Amino acid sequence: MRIFSQFKLSSVTLPRLLLLGMIGATYLWQPMEVQAQTTPATTPPALTPDEIKNILADSYANDLNGDGNINIIAFGDSITRGVGDFTDPGDEVFFSSIPTGEAGYPLRVEQLIGVSITNLGVPGERLTTDGLVRFAAAIPRRRPDVVLLSGGSNDVFGHVSDNQYFRAVQTMINIAKAAGSEVILIGTPPSCCLHDGSAYFTNGYNQQMQALAFTNEIPYVNAHQAFINSCGQAEDCFLLNLPDGLHPNSEGYDILGEAITGALLRLDITTASGIAQMEQVLNVKAGSLSIEPN
Repeated sequence: MRIFSQFKLSSVTLPRLLLLGMIGATYLWQPMEVQAQTTPATTPPALTPDEIKNILADSYANDLNGDGNINIIAFGDSITRGVGDFTDPGDEVFFSSIPTGEAGYPLRVEQLIGVSITNLGVPGERLTTDGLVRFAAAIPRRRPDVVLLSGGSNDVFGHVSDNQYFRAVQTMINIAKAAGSEVILIGTPPSCCLHDGSAYFTNGYNQQMQALAFTNEIPYVNAHQAFINSCGQAEDCFLLNLPDGLHPNSEGYDILGEAITGALLRLDITTASGIAQMEQVLNVKAGSLSIEPN
């Protein structure tokens, strides 16, 4: 409803709204369908060594541009940087601290797949302004194989519209593709408590991210849903530093890192079978991952 109240419909805006409507309708309809067809859970068959080899060979965690190196960049704001990491659920945190070394989801992805991630997260940066300028300078120069792109929590404070956010992220996608880089879009986790007012905007930004992933045929990591699958609700989510309510704690970054690793491996870890497959590919104990299916 916010989109209609703030903008006049145009030949560009209308198709986008229709697209978002279709995505939203599908999202709302599927849970009812799944509920009606629920069957007892079954253990997925074990992957063969050749199947695991093929998954790894087809993943994004490879030298995609042929320069002899695997170069993955994490680009975003404080959540990319790992602000609030190394705290436990139940710790009282009003202001999450900036870590001095490796942290956040990039550290988790490194530990899971054994590939170095360059962390270009800048706390406090707005993705649609300074972030866009920094992205345009950094990505063509570095020419990474993959860009893990997230952000939007700080754009809330400038009341950046969904339309502005959409245009900025699409520009970033265009810049990355022109540099020969693949892009994986990452949504913003839920917020609560001291940052409860952010949800109105970040939910809209997440919808724009999802629409952009669909139209550009690139992966989208639904961080919000990944958290809700464990928390049950955004309010007082134990994966967030509380009462900060914006930055994940250690367990929250674990969930985020696993979700992004699934996208890098091209595995659908919104399902129990996809999570089981990722455990086999990563050669970790069954049930050791924290992420929950939809």
